[in-house]
Amino acid sequence: PADHWRTEFTSRQMSADVIEDYSYPADDDAARNNRYILDTEVPGVGNVRTLGFPLYMTDTPAELRRAAPEVGQDTNEVLRELAGLRDDEIASLRSRKVLA
Repeated sequence: PADHWRTEFTSRQMSADVIEDYSYPADDDAARNNRYILDTEVPGVGNVRTLGFPLYMTDTPAELRRAAPEVGQDTNEVLRELAGLRDDEIASLRSRKVLA
């Protein structure tokens, strides 16, 4: 199957390759230099390797501004803003173990 898809993509002048070893992108110097793989500091965790940016635009360069939120970090805000719940309703859900 991999050869089939490589042929399909390249015949349409689309860049394609097969990754047979999952450590390859993370350990590849070119991938790091092109910022496809980034290392970022996550509070309470330390250094975390993450996917970077597949495109580079000189006028609007991409940047990693912050790490992903911790599990549950934004739950109250989401429930207030998107579900319209009040703080007492959220507290009730927590007390009944509906939320962690």
